[in-house]
Amino acid sequence: MSKVANVLFSKSLADRYGKDGVTAVAIEPGAVATGIAAKANDRSWFGWFIRNLVWVFTVSPDHCANAQIYASVTPDLPNGSSWTYNLRPWAVSGIVAGDRAERLWNLGESILASKGFD
Repeated sequence: MSKVANVLFSKSLADRYGKDGVTAVAIEPGAVATGIAAKANDRSWFGWFIRNLVWVFTVSPDHCANAQIYASVTPDLPNGSSWTYNLRPWAVSGIVAGDRAERLWNLGESILASKGFD
């Protein structure tokens, strides 16, 4: 769910402040080899899989960080766009369809306002 929120927030940020020079892009990190899988203590086959084989499907944190750094310093990425960790366009048209981005933005503003932020 947080990846969807990241896409929607980036789209809203680009739509609202792109004309002011703000560029926002979303990066989908993929499955990152953080080491958290080694702590899985589930004794089922799934736990065994997570502890022993999940590394086959993951990428290094450095690799994911490269995509974020690239996106932050490359001026020609389209504002409001979304990218995978290997810098391929991330197909998110279904995610940003309709008023989802606007609704998330408004929800964020209302939560912040309820906490005393203007």
